[in-house]
Amino acid sequence: MAMLLLLDFINFRFHSQGTIVEGVGDEVLIGLASTLGLIALVSILYNTQGRPRTIHPSQEENVQIVRDRLGFIREDGRDPTGSSEGPPLPDAPPVTYSSDHRCPVCLTDTKFRTTTNCGHVFCAPCIVTYWRYGRWLGAVNCPVCRQQVTILFPNFSEEDGQLPEALQHRREINEYNRRYSGVPRTIMDFLRDLPTLLHQLCSELFSFGGLVWVLRLRITLCFFAAALYFISPLDIIPESVFGFLGLMDDVLIILLLLVYVTEMYRRVIASRAEEAT
Repeated sequence: MAMLLLLDFINFRFHSQGTIVEGVGDEVLIGLASTLGLIALVSILYNTQGRPRTIHPSQEENVQIVRDRLGFIREDGRDPTGSSEGPPLPDAPPVTYSSDHRCPVCLTDTKFRTTTNCGHVFCAPCIVTYWRYGRWLGAVNCPVCRQQVTILFPNFSEEDGQLPEALQHRREINEYNRRYSGVPRTIMDFLRDLPTLLHQLCSELFSFGGLVWVLRLRITLCFFAAALYFISPLDIIPESVFGFLGLMDDVLIILLLLVYVTEMYRRVIASRAEEAT
């Protein structure tokens, strides 16, 4: 209601003196500014707000198996082998991780940083062991949010990438992506994956040696076509007739474009996994 009143005020204020920008409808400018502002706000919140990264209660058993396999100390302070001498250590307080610098499985600084499609970060050995030794019939569920993990991104640091075991970890991640990156997903899964996939896509799009030039050209043309459609007066639902509601088709087209681009990028990751194996 407040948005409609604001639009009526702007129309009353500017239409008597012409449009804000000659040749471009005020609704288009308002919609463009609102969309850019919303994107900026979501981006800021996504990058600055700490998301809870504690292990989900339903996944604690699987995570404890991983810690035992890798030989890490339990969260309660006891040695997983049971061979420690002396009195047991006091219970450790629950830890909430709001930084991507620590792995919620091994409770240490992330080594061989690996990102899931839901945006959570783990050590490559931790997430691979979680997959191999868990009771899974298909793709694993994220230990933190329980969302199905259909793709893994090896975002190793430069130092980790030079270590001998980095190649083995990449092979295991490629094997996982080859198996599960093409599993059927719902519309909500597509939307949930958008922030992480777009972030990974932008990182490769503007990095040297990232995506091949043909894919870069296709992505650029897609965004250019979307921009032309957004500013074009020829719309499926014209703003001049339906006002603010006419912007809905523009938003829908942009959303479909983002889903298409991220799926194209997902297929590239799957192809890399096929070639690596």
